[in-house]
Amino acid sequence: MNDVLKLLLDLYRGASERPFEEFQDFALELVQPALRFESARWGAGNLGPDGFKPGLVHLHNEPDESVASWEDVLAQDTIVPEVLARPGATVSAHVPSRYAGKDQAGIRDYARKYRHQNILATAFVAQGRGRAEWLSFYRGETDDCFSEPERRACEQLMPHLLQALSINRNLHLDRLRQGQAGASFAMADPRGMLWYAEPAFLELLAQEWPGWQGPALPRRLAESLAPRPKEAFAGRSLRIGAAALGKLLLLKARPRSPVDDLTARELEIARAYGSGLSHREVAAQLNISPETVRHHLRSIFSKLGIGDKAELARFLPPCP
Repeated sequence: MNDVLKLLLDLYRGASERPFEEFQDFALELVQPALRFESARWGAGNLGPDGFKPGLVHLHNEPDESVASWEDVLAQDTIVPEVLARPGATVSAHVPSRYAGKDQAGIRDYARKYRHQNILATAFVAQGRGRAEWLSFYRGETDDCFSEPERRACEQLMPHLLQALSINRNLHLDRLRQGQAGASFAMADPRGMLWYAEPAFLELLAQEWPGWQGPALPRRLAESLAPRPKEAFAGRSLRIGAAALGKLLLLKARPRSPVDDLTARELEIARAYGSGLSHREVAAQLNISPETVRHHLRSIFSKLGIGDKAELARFLPPCP
């Protein structure tokens, strides 16, 4: 019992201290002595009319191509519907015995190739959100089966692993929120599936795309961010920026502002002038003439409907 308590204390301490992109490997390394696995997958997927579709998958001691290979035999994988039908229950499987049929050669070959001969798998289904989170542990030797005590230990640890991951993500977002008044955050995978979103973020999406429900991002937004995640998306009522966060995209949204109607040069001058520089100092910094700065400032003040530098400084929103 003392070993379990220490593991949980270390897990939750790590949730508050470890960087987001490191946490899942850290957590899996913590539980490795208890479950003695060779590799693992920690992922999430979507539940729809066509069944389960894998989404974001964190691989631990697994080659990247293994997920695509799994998707090729997913129709034969009877473990998936079993764990989805029994949320929170860990299923233990000996692959050569479970998939012994002549029509199951594909999944047997896959399991041998990636050393998935013995499996512990657990899933939790988010009610009303069409999403499941799951974690699978693997051993490669045919006769190295997981024991019943190991299955129970996995079942008991799984809720803590998911809770610790949620804490880690929320703390990461809390740090990002500092100095970002008016901004709201979300996380999405590269396929455009939304895995976490603050209520204010969802409200902005609903204003821009009435009737949108998710979990997929609105198509126009997903298509805009996919090839150029560092560029901001500008809509009628919102503006969204994206940045890489491990294998996820961190999305930051804010309501659209009149500042968004400024040209790139006007915004550059507005930020410099609003920071306290004189028009001559702005000109020297940007290597343009003072008269050009004054011309741009007249246009900026007209577009924003303001009349002085102090008002401009208050008016400028945070990036993006």
